[in-house]
Amino acid sequence: MSEPGLPAASGLFDSAGRLLSTLLAVVQTRLELVSVDVSEAQQHLLRLILASVAALFAVLIAVVLATLVLVMAYWDSQRLLVLGLLSLVYFGLGSGIALLAVREARRLPRAFASSIAELAKDRQQLRPPP
Repeated sequence: MSEPGLPAASGLFDSAGRLLSTLLAVVQTRLELVSVDVSEAQQHLLRLILASVAALFAVLIAVVLATLVLVMAYWDSQRLLVLGLLSLVYFGLGSGIALLAVREARRLPRAFASSIAELAKDRQQLRPPP
């Protein structure tokens, strides 16, 4: 009975080894996909931050210069009125931009969406047929 059992046991171990190897390959592929997702998200965020800082710097310089020009133009007659109106305009713009930023932050795509979708497909394929 040991002779016929050896090939069956050997076949069972080979099958289990191939199954384990396949599962490890699937896990490795999914981890690589997650790694790519993280790398893309980092690059996107870095570009967004750099562009935002550059734009903010340029806009702030323009706002300061425009304010100085307007205050200097009305220095003798209405400088306080100009400063007050500009303050209201800047406050309104800042509030509007903050509201847009909050709305945009709520619409961010789900992190690792493609990895999660692939794992869901894997789970569906591994389920036994009904």
